[in-house]
Amino acid sequence: MGEWGEAAFVIALLVACLVALVLVLLARREAEATRRQAAEDAANLKAEARTMLADVQRREEHVAQRERDVAAERREARELTEQAEATAQQANLRAQQAEADRRAAREELAAARAEAAALLEVTSGLSPAEARAEQVKLIIEDAEREAAAAVRRAEARARRTAEERARHIVATAVHRMAGPTSTQSVVTVVPLPAEEMKGRIIGKEGRNIRTFEALTGVNVLIDDNADQVTLSSFDAERREVAAVALEALIADGRIHPQRIELAYAEALKGRDEGGIPIGAALVGADGTVLGTGHNRRVQDGDASAHGETDAFRNAGRQRSYRGTTMVTTLSPCWYCSGLIRQFGISRVVIGEARTFVGGHEWLAENGVEVVVVDDQRCVDLMTTFIEEHPELWFEDIGQDGPDTDTRRDQS
Repeated sequence: MGEWGEAAFVIALLVACLVALVLVLLARREAEATRRQAAEDAANLKAEARTMLADVQRREEHVAQRERDVAAERREARELTEQAEATAQQANLRAQQAEADRRAAREELAAARAEAAALLEVTSGLSPAEARAEQVKLIIEDAEREAAAAVRRAEARARRTAEERARHIVATAVHRMAGPTSTQSVVTVVPLPAEEMKGRIIGKEGRNIRTFEALTGVNVLIDDNADQVTLSSFDAERREVAAVALEALIADGRIHPQRIELAYAEALKGRDEGGIPIGAALVGADGTVLGTGHNRRVQDGDASAHGETDAFRNAGRQRSYRGTTMVTTLSPCWYCSGLIRQFGISRVVIGEARTFVGGHEWLAENGVEVVVVDDQRCVDLMTTFIEEHPELWFEDIGQDGPDTDTRRDQS
């Protein structure tokens, strides 16, 4: 029994050692797995930290670049503003020069008046009062005509240059600043009552749409959708004004591309008859053509038979001319401008005002709606006629030659 007891004790002791060894191995394996997991977690945390650091650095670089861009844009805006102010100052200087020219003309008038008075008193045998009256009549007409023409040209040149440069500078500034700062919608959709209205808006060879875009400062987009027109502009006020104007034109029927065609056809008729190629048409408030005509000064030997007056006469007697439109291929002369103002014709549509500037600016200042289409065909027609028949042209506008006064020009 004693030997079996010792053997059992030894076996139990070996089993205990074996169990202890197994437990140690298991503990070491678990510790190794825990250590590896801890190392992997640490590596993942380091990678995430590096990624976050790189992202923060990129954002800081983006913010710094944006700040530099904003600073550059502000500098450009300041420079453009300074250019606009310089342009305005130049316009003021030109206006002051025009005023100085006017004062010089007055001084020349006074000197000429004194010289003419002395000459008349000596040579004509007239009384001083009669000599003064004759001298005033002759010299005032001459001096006023020359001074008015010089001042008008100087003022027009200064105004045109200043407006064009200021408009260019402001448009450039708006264009450069609008992109990164604008977040609002830039289009307005105007519904059309019928599909044929799209063609009337475009006009022949796109003249109507070009005129509308030039006057409103918006882009007119016409796609395959037949029941709408899209107006595009970064300026919300211009876009809204253009939408209201287009809706009003559609509502009252003033979009009539064929009207300038009527006047142009009359101008061609006058040219073919050997006369001066200026045509006109009088259109009623509802779009009805009341009368058409062309310059018949040469054909009829009548100096008052202008294109506008011929159309006015052919329209016959009207109860009222409110809402009517006078369409003419050339800027109306003072005679025809007076007729338009006298009878209250509401608007004037002009084919071109490049070869001759009549009284349309005066009409606009007195409440008449004026639209200059700037039709190249009308320009070419008058340019060719003036080159081929200068004597008829200067006779028609009441001049002896190209360097004389144009204030009394006829149409």
